[in-house]
Amino acid sequence: MGALGFLIRMRLLATSVVARVVAPLAMVVAGLVLLPLPEARAQYISVTEPVPFVCPVVCAGSSITLKVFQIENFPTGTRFEALLSDMNGSFTTGTQSIAPEAYSINGGGNFFFAPYSFSGNATDVQFKVVIPPTTPLGAGYKIRMKASTGYLSPDAMRCPAGGSIIVRFPPVALPSVPETEAGVGYWVGHIYTFRATTEFPFNTQALIDAQDFFNPNFYVGHAVYNPLSFDLDLGRDGGVPGLAAAGSSLGCATSLKTNFSMRLRRRESFAPGRYFMSIAGDDGIRLSVDGGRTWLLNSFIEQPYNGSLRTSTINNPEGICLGPNTDLVIEYFQRPADARLTFTVQRLSTPTIQPEPLSICAGQNASFFYGIAGTLDWQWEMSLNGGTSYRALPEQAPFAGVRNSRFFITNTPDSLNNAVFRCFVPNGCSIDRYSNLAVLTVGSAPKISGQPADGQVCESAIDIPIEATTAGTYTWEASADNGQSYRPITGAVSLAGFENGTTSKLRVLPTVETGAKLLVRCVMTNKCGSTTSLAANITKCAVECPVARLPNIITLNGDTANASFGGTACPLQNYSLAIFNRWGKRIFKTSVAAEAWPTKGSITKPEAGTYFYTQTYENAGKRSNLKGYIEVVR
Repeated sequence: MGALGFLIRMRLLATSVVARVVAPLAMVVAGLVLLPLPEARAQYISVTEPVPFVCPVVCAGSSITLKVFQIENFPTGTRFEALLSDMNGSFTTGTQSIAPEAYSINGGGNFFFAPYSFSGNATDVQFKVVIPPTTPLGAGYKIRMKASTGYLSPDAMRCPAGGSIIVRFPPVALPSVPETEAGVGYWVGHIYTFRATTEFPFNTQALIDAQDFFNPNFYVGHAVYNPLSFDLDLGRDGGVPGLAAAGSSLGCATSLKTNFSMRLRRRESFAPGRYFMSIAGDDGIRLSVDGGRTWLLNSFIEQPYNGSLRTSTINNPEGICLGPNTDLVIEYFQRPADARLTFTVQRLSTPTIQPEPLSICAGQNASFFYGIAGTLDWQWEMSLNGGTSYRALPEQAPFAGVRNSRFFITNTPDSLNNAVFRCFVPNGCSIDRYSNLAVLTVGSAPKISGQPADGQVCESAIDIPIEATTAGTYTWEASADNGQSYRPITGAVSLAGFENGTTSKLRVLPTVETGAKLLVRCVMTNKCGSTTSLAANITKCAVECPVARLPNIITLNGDTANASFGGTACPLQNYSLAIFNRWGKRIFKTSVAAEAWPTKGSITKPEAGTYFYTQTYENAGKRSNLKGYIEVVR
C-alpha cells in the first residue's frame, strides 16, 4: 500500500471515530449542565478493501481476501457475511450472500477456517471470500459486509481508480506450446512482458525500436481466443489473458495489465475472395496476412484506443485477396492505462459482373464487360476452337479496349461466329483472375447454297427445293408476268396449284395454271436480313393433240366434201407437208399445219391421177414422219 493511500484511509477512519466520540458529550443549555444518559453505542462496519490493494480479477469458484478496518459494538456471537452485487454493481437484484471460509485478526498472519464470531471491537479483520462458481462472468462486481444482526455496511468495497471485482471463468489449463505455434481456426496469443527503456510515451520510431517487446526470456505463456473477429477489452477485464480467453497456460490469478505484449497467430481457411480488415488498439498494433513477413496494417506506437483504427480500405479499396491457409499475425503491446485490442474481418459483398454471351448480326458492334473492383491489369483473350486454347487479343481492328474492363468489337465479321472470349486479370484474386467465358454468336442474312431449279409438272406434283447455310423463314412467291411482279404463294389469298409455300420445298400441283410463263422464287428472312433466290421457270407437260388420219383419195368434183389433203387445228411444232407428182416433182410445200392442199400451191386444180406426199411434225414432244400416196379424182 502506498503512503498516500494509507494517509487517505487513516483520515477517513479518524473522521468516523470523532463523530462517534462527540455524540455522548455533556450539553450546556441555558446555564444548566445536562449529564449524558448511558448510551448503547451504534453498530459499525468500516469500509472494505481487497488485499492486496488492487481491483481483484478472480475466477469463479476462487477466493479473494478482504480487509475490514473496524468492527464495533455488535452483540457477542454476531457473525458476518459478504454480499456480492450483480455484475452492474447493484445490490437491488442478483445479490449473493457469501459466508467467509476463513478469517484473520492479526493482519493476515494467521487464518482460521471457521466462522468469525464477534467478541469485542476489532481492527484489521481479514476475510477469505469464495466467489460462487455459478457467478456470471463480468467486470462490475462490488462487495458489502453484513452482520447477522441485519446491519449492512454503508460503504461498498473500494479499490484503486473506483474499480470493481472482475469475475472470469476458470480458463482451460493448456500445456505449453512453442512461441511459433499458430492456431488452425483459432488464435494463439503468445504473451510477453517487457522492460521499458523510458517512462516517456513510445511515440517515435526510435523509442519503439529500442524496446524488446518479444524477448523469449520474458515469455509468460499463451492464451487461446476462438472468434476470428474480436474485441479484447483487457483494461476492463483485468488484463491479459482476459475474460474472452477460451483457455490459457497462465494460472487463474495471473493477469498482466501493463508493459506486456502479445503476438497472436492464426491459420485461417478463407473462402476465396476479397475481404475488408481493420484493427484498433491501445497501444501498439500491426497486422500481417503473410505470417508476419510484411505488415498490411501498422500503427505500432503508444496511442489511445480512440483514433487508432487502421483499415484496409485506404490502400486496398478493392479488398484484400484471401483464400485457404492464410497465416494471420497480430502484434500488440500495452503500456499503462487502458488496454484494448480489436480486430475485424469481413468479406466484401461487391458483386462481380461477368461477361455475358452475346448474339449479334455481322457488321454490328459487340462489347463485353468484366466488373471487379480495383485498379487492376486486364487482358482480353479469344478462342476460336471452342475454348481449347486462347490467345491474347491485340489492340487493333476490329478489337478495341483489350486492356480495359470493357472490350469492344467493331463491324464484327461473321468469321467470329462462336468465338469464345474471357478476361485475364493477372493481379486479381485467385477467384476472379479469369472471368467467365462468353460465347459470341455472329449471325448473317440467309445464305442460299442451292438455288431452285426449273421444273415441269405433268400428271403428278413436283417439288422445287431450296438450300441455305443460314437458318431463316421461307416465303415462296410466284410471277405470271415474266418476273415483272411477284406475290406470295401463301398469304391472305393463297395461290391455287401450290402447297408448302413457307417451307424449304415448294410443291407444285398438276392443277397449277402456268399461263404464258410461270416463275417462282423464295425469299429467306432472319433477324439479320433477307435474301431472295433466283427464279425458277415452271412449265406443264404438253397434251398430244389428236391429228386426223390423212386420206388416200380426194375428190375434186366441185363440192367441198373430201376436197383437200392435210391441214389441222392441232398446234404442231416443226411442221412440214410436201406433195409430189408421179414424176417426182414437188408441186406443193407448207410449214403451216392448218394449211391444206390443193387450196394453196403451184397448181390450183391438180389433174386426176396419183400423187405422193411427205409429212413431218412434233405433237406434244412426239415426232412423226409420214409418207404415202394420194389419188385425185375429178
